[in-house]
Amino acid sequence: MINLMVRVLEEEGSGGIAEQVRTRLVQQPGRYPPIAEVAADYGMSESTLRRALTAEGTSYQLLLNDVRRKLAIEYLTTSRLKLE
Repeated sequence: MINLMVRVLEEEGSGGIAEQVRTRLVQQPGRYPPIAEVAADYGMSESTLRRALTAEGTSYQLLLNDVRRKLAIEYLTTSRLKLE
């Protein structure tokens, strides 16, 4: 599981708040916190987090969708289970 999270995070690298949020989202795969919880984790309001993400050209929903997509691809490519 750790290797999976590292690989998802290695593909990014902006160093800004978007990367921090992405890191937070992969800490517990399958349990994705609401934006208010993530904002509180970083000591800011939800609206401040939204503005910061917008300034970096992204949004919470886009980051969440990206993390889910990358984790799904990683699970499918590394799993030994058969798809039937």
